[in-house]
Amino acid sequence: MVNLIKHLRKEFEAPKAPFVLSTIAFGGRDLKGHGMTVANAQLSVRGDQGKYPEFVGNVKTVDARDFWRDKSVSPNGQGYHYNHNAETYMEVGNALGWAMADLLNIQLDRPSRSSAGDHLFEFGQRFCNAGFSWP
Repeated sequence: MVNLIKHLRKEFEAPKAPFVLSTIAFGGRDLKGHGMTVANAQLSVRGDQGKYPEFVGNVKTVDARDFWRDKSVSPNGQGYHYNHNAETYMEVGNALGWAMADLLNIQLDRPSRSSAGDHLFEFGQRFCNAGFSWP
């Protein structure tokens, strides 16, 4: 991931382009072994870890393990692709969106679930008006 971010920044001449990424989350907080090794590597990319000083303030990693939903509440129970659980996909996407808003210094109140649609529309408008653009 580090190489991908660095390559894209170089390719598009955008040395501070913001990036957000999510960890794998198979099994939620029960993730262990090789899966936990991968999740820890993904977490190490975030700028606030200090491992990559050039990522401070412009790269965030969302820990998605808390968004895992068990197969008992999912349409599928294969243990990968988040058991095809739409709630997991929504929660991960929402967390990534908030992480990007934070990187872009877009200030919004976090919505209640009942007003999420209105807030997503407002977020989209403010994101487009934030002045961020690729060269």
